[in-house]
Amino acid sequence: MKQSVIVACMLAFCVLILAPGCNKKTETNNETFGYEYYKGAIPNSYYIYNFMEERALKVSGKPFMVVKYDKITHNILDFEFGLSEVTQTAVPGASFGVAPEPTLDASSIDYQEKLGLVSPVDLLINWPVTAWGYQITNESLNGGGLSFSFSGYGSKWTFSYLPAGSMTGGAVILDYTTGRETDAANSINMLRL
Repeated sequence: MKQSVIVACMLAFCVLILAPGCNKKTETNNETFGYEYYKGAIPNSYYIYNFMEERALKVSGKPFMVVKYDKITHNILDFEFGLSEVTQTAVPGASFGVAPEPTLDASSIDYQEKLGLVSPVDLLINWPVTAWGYQITNESLNGGGLSFSFSGYGSKWTFSYLPAGSMTGGAVILDYTTGRETDAANSINMLRL
């Protein structure tokens, strides 16, 4: 009897010591960062310039964005941005035209249903942004909210967002021969879904 109690105690002790090691604890990425989805209801436009530094092509569509952010600092870590229901028209008066922007079928976008994207889709900035050697700059705004910017693809993109869920943004051209430009710094408007 005494031996069986000792064996039972040893088994219980082994279970207590070994059991925590048997539990596979996986840390999900959701503990450190999250995602937010933004979409605009009104079409916004940007322009492609020809080599004569003239606006040659107007690209319009409803903007959408998915941001990956740090849940503690609220800094943007990565983002994907594009236009849905894209139309492309030549700008009258341009000396030379440019090739149309390549577009995708909406079904090729992972979050197509969540955002209600409609083909064709113009994916302007795709992630991982940092894998291409570009850096996202995060800043706090004086009146509340945050902003982030990203330089690449011939333009500097700047976006500002408020805790209430609105996002504004735009692109300023850096290189006329390959650049994109929106009409104003805050010409793109979206709301968080």
